[in-house]
Amino acid sequence: MKVKRLALKPGDVLDEDVYVGTAQPIMRRKTKLSAEHLQVLEAFFVREVMINKRPVEEVEKRKNASEKVEDVTTYSPFIDQYLSSVAQYKLCFQRWQSGQKVDIQRIRNVLIPLLEKAAEAEREVFHLHLFNKRADYLYHHAVSTGVLAAYLAKRLGYSKGDLLQVGLAGALSDCGMARVSLSFLKNKGKPSPGEREQIRQHPVYSYHMIKAIPALKEGVSLAVSQHHERENGSGYPLGISGRQIHPFGKIVAVADSYHAMTCERAYREKRSPFQVLEVMTKEEFGQYDLRVLQELSKALLTYSVGTKVRLTDQRFGEIAFIPPRNPTRPFVRLEDSGELLSLAEHPDLSIETLLT
Repeated sequence: MKVKRLALKPGDVLDEDVYVGTAQPIMRRKTKLSAEHLQVLEAFFVREVMINKRPVEEVEKRKNASEKVEDVTTYSPFIDQYLSSVAQYKLCFQRWQSGQKVDIQRIRNVLIPLLEKAAEAEREVFHLHLFNKRADYLYHHAVSTGVLAAYLAKRLGYSKGDLLQVGLAGALSDCGMARVSLSFLKNKGKPSPGEREQIRQHPVYSYHMIKAIPALKEGVSLAVSQHHERENGSGYPLGISGRQIHPFGKIVAVADSYHAMTCERAYREKRSPFQVLEVMTKEEFGQYDLRVLQELSKALLTYSVGTKVRLTDQRFGEIAFIPPRNPTRPFVRLEDSGELLSLAEHPDLSIETLLT
């Protein structure tokens, strides 16, 4: 029977595969729902699913293989590997916090297979922020930044070897946070001035943690130290600009900022990819390399036509057309009325969430 997501409970059993606009289901029929599964359904804004209402105990007793409940991971292969990489990266980060050095071979084993698959999962690259959990933001952010940076490098024409180096730079750009007191993450308010200064030094800490690793190109170390520098000189820690910033650093800067703003963090609310793109291209104009930003825009917008969305006034709709001259303000066909709404003509509205 069909059940609203909010009425689901751990132990319910899916009676149909669950799709969210992807070729592969995010959860398969006969999956016994856990608390984690319910969180994923919420992250993807799934409204209702078909479930088998028989008592779980009765289902588990059935010996027929066709009726047996499958309590297995049911994400797409790419997302499954992504979540595994986040968990392994977290273990590495905890070792760095205890004073251990960066084991680059371990990091390569964790990340390279994922970075290589990113080009084959282009749509899913832009869904990674949906899996972020506030408590584990640092680990999700590191892995996602690496994936996005490698993906952008591929679109920019980098060789496989270089795009993997760019991806490693993205994933290691925040390793220096292991040398920062993270007590502020437990607070709902913003970091204190002292904590903010510590945070601003993390690119320096990251640089010193990886600069002597032979397996990493010089561009990786520079990107790690420069991922918060900006084209107009408004960044940190050195305030350099333009050509002083390594090309790898320009890519990681865009990937880092984009993912950070699409995620809910300890002291900042998340924004939709369209809202973030508008901020980066308009409000923060001049801060990012234009060529890299254009590739991000083209990639995101290519996969957005037909996407279900929720607007800031809480109405639902579907992206019908993206005007080339104003891509962050698309036409949305409203779900209830069928009206075609141009967001360019309604500056008070924007896309709050991409649903599929």
